[in-house]
Amino acid sequence: MTPVAKIVDWVSNKPVWWRHAVRLALSKGRLTDEERDQIMEVARMEHGLSAQSDMFEAWAEPLDITGYRQELHEVSLTSISGVKGVNALAEGQHLTFPPQGLVIIYGDNGSGKSSYTGILKNACLTRGECLPVRGNVFCTENPAPEAALTVLSNSVPAEFIWKPGYAGDAVLKSIRVFDTSSAAHYVNKEDTLRLNPAGLHLLTDLADAVSHVRRIVDEECQPGNGLHPLSLPQSDGAVSLFLRGLDETSDDAKLRGYAATDAESSRIAPLMREIALQQLNTPETVRHSLRQRERLLTSLLNILEVPLRELNDDALPRIRVLHKDYITKRQLAENLKTASLSGMPFTTVGSQPWLLVWKSAREFIATERAGVAFPMQSGDSCPLCLQTVTDEGAERLRMLDNYLADEASRAAQTAWDDYNAGITTLRNLRISLKEHEASLHELEGSFPGSGDRIKALIDSLAERRRLLMEDMLPENLPEADYEIASLLLKQRDSLAAQAENLTTDADLTALIQSKERELENLQERDFVKRHLDILLANLARHRTLHKLRKLQSECATQSISRLSAQINQTDVVDPLIEAFEAELSALGFNRFTVKVDTRNRGGHQQFKLVLEQSGEPVVSKVASEGEQRCIALASFFAEMRAEGRRSAVVFDDPVNSLSHQWRAVTARRLVSESGHRQVIVFTHDLVFYKWLIEEAELRGRPHAELSLDRSRSAAGFVRTSPPWDALTTGKRIRKLRADLVQLRKQEREETLLQQDFLRAASLFYGELRETWERLVEEKLLNAVVTRFERGVATRRLSRLTDITQADYDLVEEAMSKCSTYFTGHDSATAAGNPSPSTDEMEQDIGVIESYNHHLQKDRKRS
Repeated sequence: MTPVAKIVDWVSNKPVWWRHAVRLALSKGRLTDEERDQIMEVARMEHGLSAQSDMFEAWAEPLDITGYRQELHEVSLTSISGVKGVNALAEGQHLTFPPQGLVIIYGDNGSGKSSYTGILKNACLTRGECLPVRGNVFCTENPAPEAALTVLSNSVPAEFIWKPGYAGDAVLKSIRVFDTSSAAHYVNKEDTLRLNPAGLHLLTDLADAVSHVRRIVDEECQPGNGLHPLSLPQSDGAVSLFLRGLDETSDDAKLRGYAATDAESSRIAPLMREIALQQLNTPETVRHSLRQRERLLTSLLNILEVPLRELNDDALPRIRVLHKDYITKRQLAENLKTASLSGMPFTTVGSQPWLLVWKSAREFIATERAGVAFPMQSGDSCPLCLQTVTDEGAERLRMLDNYLADEASRAAQTAWDDYNAGITTLRNLRISLKEHEASLHELEGSFPGSGDRIKALIDSLAERRRLLMEDMLPENLPEADYEIASLLLKQRDSLAAQAENLTTDADLTALIQSKERELENLQERDFVKRHLDILLANLARHRTLHKLRKLQSECATQSISRLSAQINQTDVVDPLIEAFEAELSALGFNRFTVKVDTRNRGGHQQFKLVLEQSGEPVVSKVASEGEQRCIALASFFAEMRAEGRRSAVVFDDPVNSLSHQWRAVTARRLVSESGHRQVIVFTHDLVFYKWLIEEAELRGRPHAELSLDRSRSAAGFVRTSPPWDALTTGKRIRKLRADLVQLRKQEREETLLQQDFLRAASLFYGELRETWERLVEEKLLNAVVTRFERGVATRRLSRLTDITQADYDLVEEAMSKCSTYFTGHDSATAAGNPSPSTDEMEQDIGVIESYNHHLQKDRKRS
C-alpha cells in the first residue's frame, strides 16, 4: 500500500475536518493560511459552533484518491538577475547557469559569492541560520533588496521575484543550499527532515492544520475567555443552586423563569422593613398589626368584589347575548305589530313608552271600576280621553289586546326586561376608592406600585361599564389588571394566616425566618432579573465551551506522529540511514562511528547526528573542524540520495577547513552528483576549483565555469570565463590561442601600433611562461606537489619514473624563450626590444600544446 493510500485509509474514520484537511492537501499540494482557516470553519460547523454551509455535505464525503499522483518535478536554477539592494552586488548583472551538470563559480573573497548564495538561502531550502539580506553599508541610500530567480520546473521555465519576507514557493523550496552554517547545523542541531515519500506531506499538512485549529481552540478556551464574571448567591435555595451549577445542560426557559417580576423586585425593600420591624416587637403587637392590615385589605376587596364579578371578561359576551336576544325578539314583535296594527294613528304603538301607558290604563280600570273588562267595550268610558268608546275604538282596543297577548310580544317584553336588568345592575355598581385611601396606602407599603395598579384597575372597570351600557356594544373591552386583585386576596389571606398562627415568641421567630427565606428568594430572583442578559450569555458560552472542548479533544497530533513515524521509518528513515552510512564510507570517514538519530514530533520527522556507543550527543565536541564538515556533507548527500528527487543543489565554499584528501573526495562526490542533478558550486579555493575541473573532465561530465569580480565600490560582476589562476594547462593553452587569433586580426587590419603589439606580445609570453609552469606542476610532475595545497600526493610519484633529460631541455628552452619576450626586467636601451612575429607565437603555442597532449595521452598524466 502506498503512503497516500495508508493515510487516506487511516483518516477515513477521523473527524470531517481532518478529512477535509487531507482533501485540501491532496488537491492543493500545500495548505495556505486561508485554507487552514477554512479547515477551522469546517471544524466549527461539525461541532455546531457555526451554521453548516451548503458545502459541508460534500466536505464530509469519503476521500477519493482515484488517479492521484504526486509529481516529482525536477527543478533547475537557470539565472539570478535583477539584483537590487543586496549588499554590494552591482546592479544589471545576469548570472546564468546551464540547467544540467556541474556549474562552478569562482571568486575571491569579497567578490560577491556569499551575497548571491544569501539570496538563494532566503528563497530556497537550507538548514541552519539564514541571515537577512542587507544593503550596501557604504551607501546612505539603498533600494529595497530584490532579485529575480529563473528556474526550469519539469522543463517549464518560471520566474520568481524574491524580496525580504518572501514566504517561499514549493518550486524554489525544491532547490537546496549548503554552506558553513548548514554544516554546523547538521552536526550540532536537530532539525525537521525535508525529504518525504510521495504523499507524506499530507500528514505534515494535517499536523499543521490540527495545530492551527488547536491554537485557536486553546485561545478560545482560556479561563474567563468569553465568560462574564459574576458574584453568585451562595445560599441553598433553588435559584442559587441553579446559578452555581450553570453549565451547557442548563435550560434557558428555567433560567428565565427564575427572573423576578417587577412586582417581586419592588417587594424586597418593604419586606426588609417588615422583617426589621417585627424583630423589634412582641407577638401581640405584631398580631395586632397583622389583623389591622387584614381588615383594611378586606374592606378594599369588598368594594372590588362586585365590580370584578360583573365586569370580568365574561361581561361583554353576557350583555351581548341579552342585547342580541332582545333585538331579535323585538324584530319579531315588530313584524307582528305591522301585520296586526296597520292603520293605527300612531306609528310607535307597541313601543316601550306606549306599553307603559297601556299598563297604567289597565291598572286604573282594575282599581277604579272593578268588574269592568279591559280593554273597554263600545259604549264604555275611556280612562284616558274620558269619552265614550265608539265601535271603531273598541275594535282597535281589541286588536291591541290581541297583539299584546301574542307569544312574540311577550317574549320581546321578557328579553327587554332581562337586558334592562343587566344594564341596571351595571348602572348601580359602586366603583370608587375615595373611602379606601388607607387600604391603598397599606398595600403600597407592602407592595410598592400596587396602589397605582389598583387605581388603574378601577379606571379600566369604569371604562368597561361605560362601554357595556352603550347602545352599540364594542368589539372588545379594555384590559384589566386582575393580577393585582389576586395579589390583594393572597396578601389578605396571608395576613390572616400569620395572625392566626402567631401566639408565642417561637411563632414570631418562625414567622420572621419564613419572611427571611422569602426575602432571600426574592433577592436571588432579582439577581437573575438584573443579570439575565449576562447569565444567558454565560449559558450560551458554556454550551460553546462544551463544543470547543469536544473539538479540542480532536486536536491531538500523537496519532499523526505515530503514522508519520511508521511511514517515515519504512520510506524515509531506513533509506536515509543506509544512504548516510554509504556516504560516510564513500568519503573514507572511519575514525569513529556517527549515526543518524530520528524521531517524530507533531507529525514532523526530526533529524540529528550522534556518536554511536558514546554518551556524548554532540558530534562537534569530538570531531575536528574538517571532520565535522565531512560528516555534514555526508548528511547532506544522504538526504539527497534518500529523497529521490533530482532538483538542483547549491554549495557555497563546501570545503572550507577540509584538508587535501577531503577536498579530492568531495570534488569527486560533487562531480558524481552532477550526473543526476544540477550542481552549482561557489568557491574561492583554487585547488578545489582545479579538482572539480579535473574530475569533471576525467569523468566526461558537462560543466560550466563562471567567475565573479569586484571593483572598488561594487562586487558580483559576472565573467563568463574563470580567472587565469584557476585555469588548467589545457584551458590556458586554449585562451592563449584565442588571444593570438585576436592579435592576428588586429595585425591584418593594421589597427595595432608597434608599441601596442610589443606590449601584447610581452603579456602573451608572460602567460605562456605561467602555462609552462602549470604544465610542469600538473602534468610533468603529475600534481604530486600542488601550489595552495597543504599535502603532497605521494601516490602520484609512481608515474614520475619516465622523466628524462629531454623533458628538462624542452622545458628549459621554452621557459628561456618566454623570459626573452615577457616584460620582467629593465633592459638596456641599446640592447633593443625583441619583437616576435605572430607566426613564431603560433609555433610556441604548438610546442606546449603538443607536449601537453603527449604527457596526458602517452604518459598517462591525469
